[in-house]
Amino acid sequence: MVYIGGEVQYPGLYVRLSKDEKISSLVERAGGVTAVGSIAQASLKRLNKDNVRLNLDRALSAPTSRANLILLDGDSLLVPEMENLVAIEGPGTKFFVRNGQSMLHAPFEANRRTTYYVKQFGLGFAKKADIKETYVSYPNGQFSKVRNFGLFRIHPIVRPGATIHTVLKDPKPEKRKAEPKALDWNQVVATLTSAAMGFGTVYTLLTR
Repeated sequence: MVYIGGEVQYPGLYVRLSKDEKISSLVERAGGVTAVGSIAQASLKRLNKDNVRLNLDRALSAPTSRANLILLDGDSLLVPEMENLVAIEGPGTKFFVRNGQSMLHAPFEANRRTTYYVKQFGLGFAKKADIKETYVSYPNGQFSKVRNFGLFRIHPIVRPGATIHTVLKDPKPEKRKAEPKALDWNQVVATLTSAAMGFGTVYTLLTR
């Protein structure tokens, strides 16, 4: 048995037609995704497996691709209603510095990147923010991160329902001052004695 729920025409439990039935087949049997369903935000839960990555859009548009996973007993496919908000999370915004709140939500705007949302709604990046480590997580388990190309970087475009994660730079470890060694008087006496004997030898040689 497998389950499909959320924004499909006929949600519920289904018996697998075969051991190699795929996700696209289940969606088709359930009548397809409704007009308000979000294919991009669909998620798959599998028994004893955490954080399963799913690309339902790819699975439906290219049924022969690897994205079209084979169903296993106990799988649950959820197609949520389209989310029109974006979350910004973490201590790397000025909003967090001023308010102490690590989460805020902003209206989704198409074709906008992480920098836009942080500047427009999070008051900008905090002074100690590690901007290059900013990343985005999606309800389907996928991630997008900043791509660095030497002197410039490209921030990911944000999709509906995404969460933008901001982080701080790792603090530099403090250099420990070397502790002064205790004075070894035996070594001092031995050094002075050796120096005196050496001086005496040189004096004897010069005065012969």
